[in-house]
Amino acid sequence: MARTPASDDDDDGPPTYTVARGTRRDPRLKDLGISCMLNTEVAALLAVIRRRPDPYAYLPPAVAAAEEAVFAGLIQSLKSLRALLFQPRHGAWRCSDPSMYLSPFLDVVQSEEVPPAATGVALSSVLKILRIDVFDECSPGARDAIQAILTAVTNCRIERIADAGAEEDMSVTSAAGFGARCMVDVFNFLCSLLLNAPDMVMTPEGHGAFTSEEDVQLFALVLLNSAVELGGEAIGKHPKLLRLIQDDLFYHLIYYATECSPLVLSMICSTVLNLYNFLRRFLKLQLEAFFMYVILRVGGGASGLQLQEVAIEGLISFCRQPTFVIEMYVNYDCDPLMRNVYEEVGKLLCKAAYPLSNPMTTVQLQAFEGLVNMITTIADNVEVEKAPDQEAYNVEISEYRLFWLERWDSSDDHGHETWVDFVRKRKLKKKKVAIAANHYNRDEKKGVEFLKLCHLVPTPPDAKSMAYFLRYSPGLDKVKIGEFLGDPDEFNLKVLKEFTDTFDFTGSILDTALRTYLETFRLPGESQKIQRVLEHFSERFYEQQTQEVFATKDAAFILCYSVIMLNTDLHNPQVKKKMSEDDFIRNNRAINSGKDLPREYLSELFHSIAVNAITMFSQGATNVEMTTSRWADIVKRSRSIEPFTPCDFKHKLSLCKFTTLLNPYATTEETIFTFSNELKPRMATLALFTIANRFGESVRGAWKNIVDCLLKLKRLRLLPQSMVEQDGSVSSRLGPRPKSDSAAIFPSSHRGAGTSRHVSGMIGRFSQFLSLDGCGESLLCVGNEFENNLKIIQQCQIGSMFTESGKLPDESLQNLGRALIFAAGGKGQKFSTPIEEEETVGFCWDLILLVSLANLQRFASFWQHMHDCFTAVSMLPLFSPCPFAEKAIVVLFKVAVKLLPGQATPDRLAEELICKSINLMWKLDKEILDTCCEGISECIVKLIMEHAGSVQTPLGWKTLLHLLSVTGRHPETFDQSVAAMIKLMSDGAHISRFNYAACIEAAFGFAALKISPLEISTKILELMAESVNWLVQWHKSGYSDPGSSSSNSSSSVEDASRMGNLATNMFIKLAETLRKTSLVRREEIRNQAVTDLGRSFSLAAAGDLDFGPAGCLACFNLVIFAMVDDLHEKTLEYSRREGAERETRSMEGTLAAATELLADVFVLFLGTLAQGPGFRTFWLGVLRRMDTCIKSDLAAGGGAGVMQELVPRMLKRMIVEMKNKEVLVQREGDELWEITYIQIQWIAPAVKEELFPE
Repeated sequence: MARTPASDDDDDGPPTYTVARGTRRDPRLKDLGISCMLNTEVAALLAVIRRRPDPYAYLPPAVAAAEEAVFAGLIQSLKSLRALLFQPRHGAWRCSDPSMYLSPFLDVVQSEEVPPAATGVALSSVLKILRIDVFDECSPGARDAIQAILTAVTNCRIERIADAGAEEDMSVTSAAGFGARCMVDVFNFLCSLLLNAPDMVMTPEGHGAFTSEEDVQLFALVLLNSAVELGGEAIGKHPKLLRLIQDDLFYHLIYYATECSPLVLSMICSTVLNLYNFLRRFLKLQLEAFFMYVILRVGGGASGLQLQEVAIEGLISFCRQPTFVIEMYVNYDCDPLMRNVYEEVGKLLCKAAYPLSNPMTTVQLQAFEGLVNMITTIADNVEVEKAPDQEAYNVEISEYRLFWLERWDSSDDHGHETWVDFVRKRKLKKKKVAIAANHYNRDEKKGVEFLKLCHLVPTPPDAKSMAYFLRYSPGLDKVKIGEFLGDPDEFNLKVLKEFTDTFDFTGSILDTALRTYLETFRLPGESQKIQRVLEHFSERFYEQQTQEVFATKDAAFILCYSVIMLNTDLHNPQVKKKMSEDDFIRNNRAINSGKDLPREYLSELFHSIAVNAITMFSQGATNVEMTTSRWADIVKRSRSIEPFTPCDFKHKLSLCKFTTLLNPYATTEETIFTFSNELKPRMATLALFTIANRFGESVRGAWKNIVDCLLKLKRLRLLPQSMVEQDGSVSSRLGPRPKSDSAAIFPSSHRGAGTSRHVSGMIGRFSQFLSLDGCGESLLCVGNEFENNLKIIQQCQIGSMFTESGKLPDESLQNLGRALIFAAGGKGQKFSTPIEEEETVGFCWDLILLVSLANLQRFASFWQHMHDCFTAVSMLPLFSPCPFAEKAIVVLFKVAVKLLPGQATPDRLAEELICKSINLMWKLDKEILDTCCEGISECIVKLIMEHAGSVQTPLGWKTLLHLLSVTGRHPETFDQSVAAMIKLMSDGAHISRFNYAACIEAAFGFAALKISPLEISTKILELMAESVNWLVQWHKSGYSDPGSSSSNSSSSVEDASRMGNLATNMFIKLAETLRKTSLVRREEIRNQAVTDLGRSFSLAAAGDLDFGPAGCLACFNLVIFAMVDDLHEKTLEYSRREGAERETRSMEGTLAAATELLADVFVLFLGTLAQGPGFRTFWLGVLRRMDTCIKSDLAAGGGAGVMQELVPRMLKRMIVEMKNKEVLVQREGDELWEITYIQIQWIAPAVKEELFPE
């Protein structure tokens, strides 16, 4: 049966094979395309042969059987061919005898009874087979096939062929490519040709016939079929092409399929079959719509007997696909949001196959064949010989969970059975919902009670669960839904809100959104109920509008109500005088916050309602016609719906079970004994790793099983010691394979893939495995157990799976990486001791390192998936980050050391990805920065000292410098780390505005470090102060620093303002760092920080680094004022301690230096400060701090006189400078003069007497 989508057996698509010059299309997909092409040709030929002059005329079964008897032999041969097209074959089409599939077409060419159009279609089919090279000269029977074609064409007696084959000539296009944009234009043009719907006309004989426009549709369908057959799964990689198929193409196919000729319907069915085979993962809702609106309707006889026959025949083609039945059941019948396609198809075939007449008609026979195909598919997928007990099928719903939008989490890989249980539970819930809907239609209370009894809603029910029940339950009475939603009860209003929130109106116009909304229930008749419903609709529509048409939600509500009235007025036969367009526009004037809505908007709305009425009172649960509003809703839902789950499971790597390594019930001793003494598990292990080596590009989810087997071998000590040494050099030990003494028993394998020898080699191995009866015992007797095991492991070439992973396609590589990461995280592993856990995790990370180094050339394309896996593992419950994070951080830095310098052109995305992973790992457990400090520091120092130019992103620099600062705090790493920091800042070549802040922060970490010698800290502080020169240089040059991607020399006012702000921000960052350094315990460092802070301000002023008034105020508030306040507080704190006189004097000395710095910077930037509107408040702040310092009680420290002497001198200096620059001038009404005069009296009376004489 089906498996989880995360396993190898259900990969998204077949593998691709890598050759010397790139990747070619998978041969299996090419054969599938040929099968689809032949199926299309057979369907078209059958439709032409059966076509009657009047397809809608009724013929008695006996007459119809007599007509078909004329072509019975030809039809039967074509049907036989069609039945073989999708059957599993051991060989490819190129290896098959061409006569098998050419004979039915050649029989039609030579037949004299078939109509000329059929002969033309047969000839074009033969021509197409020849042109696309279905067979070549190496195919068996190719010579006889060519001779048969020549004979048939020579004996063809038709003189004039209609234009049926003309379009086929044009379908074979040139192989020259014109780019994806041209493909989109051509595809769009072909879709537009389908709009030419053929009109039915009456012939003189009274029969209906289609006009020549049918040929245009046929022409478009033939070309579209060819495009899908040749493009195949590659179309899904082009978003624009895929959107055309999802929207325009499918809409036209569904719209015209119910009213077309048999030939066109046959081509439509073939087109959809081809799309199903190659693109079904993207077409879940579209395929459902095709079956519900076309196959089930036409197949039920709604469009005539002849079209019914074509529809049943098309359905049989689907049923012949080996996975169709399972996929319909899994994706539709087990999805609560979908229709029961599998069930409806089965009902249709049973109804059509019921023998109402004797003899049975063609439709009955075809329907019976379809039922046989469905039953055969189910039987073929049963993997047990005996049916389990009834208890094994019991599924219970034990608790409530909101299941309507629940999806299977493929990242939560619990195995095949868990996914099956998930699907079965969803199917059970869907059945229960259908029963509940039946109860609800008869009695609302009984329906709700049944929902609670089955745990489909909580107890008591909440609004959200009831809203989903009303929204998505099939068969629910729409009248009852409307009555419930219109009820004024508080709970009903909450349900109405949740019900409306299930709709997505983004990008929809008002009438389309309203149609979609009102199709889900019958609008109540009372005006108050209508108002409540429309209020919630208009609110939801207003929130999701994209054109900003409505100013308020009230405007949307008024217009919605007006549209309902317009719809009733225009389409109610009892209304005699219809509302005109001008009346409608006049009625909606000034509703948009007093303004008019755009006239064009209202006009389009009026015409849309006039042409197509809004059906507000629909009672049926089934929509029988496809409308534009329904299709728009389908397209919109397809963007967020759970994707189609393919079930093409191949069980390619079931060898894992034969290795006996993954047996959870066997003890370690039993596993070792079995592996060492039995030939079968050892040969299975050899075959397993041989497949992984040679055909790794075809492996997807099965990498998990391979990794599990490898880890089990390691735990069992069956791997050589050279493979499991934890010294980080695994890459040199897993690759080479020593020469084996048992080469006669185990043939050596060649690396690489893509040659026919590989297939024969694999066949040879399996043949040898089956014929080892005689030599098996001799193998067991050669040497001891360890030597025999070593020979097997050596021949497995385990290392090459990882060192040569660069040849794997992206999907296979991602699955390999995911398997290794989850294994390293302990997912699915059970460890007996911490040592075993650490060894296993380290081994996995060594393998991740090998894979990463082998794929550096495409690092950015595959590492995002790896990072997502890291994130998923880090969120696992009961997850212990150590040793996972400890091993990870070292490996990630080794990857970074190889990645960053090894790129010819720097890849910013790759750098950001590896840095994100590094940050994620150390944040899991910050202790690893201490335990792994030496390895991390060594890698960072190497990058900064030798490859600093390779680091291009702000995230990269921030990560490296932060971790350099953190790991450099240890004595064993301090010397090399601080040397790298000093070299980076001294050189300056790699300092840019992108890494400046991170550089300053890292420098502070070293300068303030306790173990840092005084001369080192002093040197770093000096370098930090001198870095102001870089800011000046960048500011003057428009920030065209080495770290910039481009020079920005714009002279606009906005850019200049932005640059000034950037300079101010970076300087403040530097100044704040020096301020923090001024608070450290060591006096010399504190005083040096204050000195270098003053030097920074001096360099900034000398370099014309214009801060502006706001920037200067920010510097004072954030740096200088904050520094003085902090130092004063610490000085007071020490002065109040007993025996802290020395610390008090030391801290007061730094406070005095900071106070002098305040005065110096004030004088330096007085002119700029005085220009700001907040200078008066700022000056008061200066005076307040002077007053606080001079009046502080520092007597316990014995140094109160220092500040009493310093503060007056600083005040005098600042006031004199203010007078000289005429900032402080005595004039009447000058608040600044008056405030200064008053404050100085309290702070320093002596200064007042000297500078402010009476």
